[in-house]
Order: sequence, then structure tokens, then C-alpha cells
Amino acid sequence: GAGTIFAPAPSSKQDAAAALASFAPTRVVWHQEGAGVVPNSCTDGLPDPTSHPQLWKLAACYRMVEQHEREQGWQYTWVVRARPDTGWLENAPPVQAFTADRIYVGQPSVWPLNDQFALIPRHLAGVYFSAINSFYACGDGSTGGSGSESG
Repeated sequence: GAGTIFAPAPSSKQDAAAALASFAPTRVVWHQEGAGVVPNSCTDGLPDPTSHPQLWKLAACYRMVEQHEREQGWQYTWVVRARPDTGWLENAPPVQAFTADRIYVGQPSVWPLNDQFALIPRHLAGVYFSAINSFYACGDGSTGGSGSESG
């Protein structure tokens, strides 16, 4: 649709790097660590356990960002999260075209967020990358487990 810059489809690291080039990244890291489900105790079946690996990988990605920032002694201004299996229809606009008062995510949005692409101002990154915590909030309003895995 109009304004769509990416869509789910197989792509290569080269395709993703070319599409992200307009952001002028200072560092690109490919995270492929496996993730197992740390069960919640929700009795209503919500949230779906199949969402856990994606959310866990988001938290793991953020830990890598934080570690690199500590090692370098500075923080990024923006963080881009892009799945390598996302097919790009055109290059993204330069990061200067975006305002730092919101998180930009792709469509369609799925529970609890779209994990295919996000452009995140650094000061809001903790919100996006802690989505794993929602895995322990059951659909019936109870909490279903030990809580945060993001730290």
C-alpha cells in the first residue's frame, strides 16, 4: 500500500543492508541465538506461547545494544530493529525524516507489537524491547509467571 516500505518475504542480509543503508547505521549486528519458552502460568491460554521466542529475541537484541553502549561509553540516538526475513519494497527514508517522540513500527501490527521492523528513538527503546514482559500478563488480567526477562 501507499507508504509501505517493507513486507514479509524471504530476503538476504544484503537485501536488508541495502534497504537500511539510508539510515546510515553505525553498526549492524545479526542476532541468531535460539530461544526457548519460559512458561507462564496463564490458565486462559493467552498470550499464545508461540509469541515468546520473538519477544525473547527482542529483549536479547536490546541487551546487545546496551552492552555495546556500555563498552563504548555512549548511547545511540536511534535503534533500528529489522528482521532479516522481511522483504523491502523500497529504501527507507533517512532517519532525519522522523521525529523522536514516537516509535515507528511496520504494519500489520500483531500482539503485542510488530516485531518485523521498528525505528526507535533511543530514549524510548526500553519500552519497545521490554515487550517480553507482556508474555506474563494473562488475558484474564492475572500475572502468569516470574515476570521480566528483559534485564
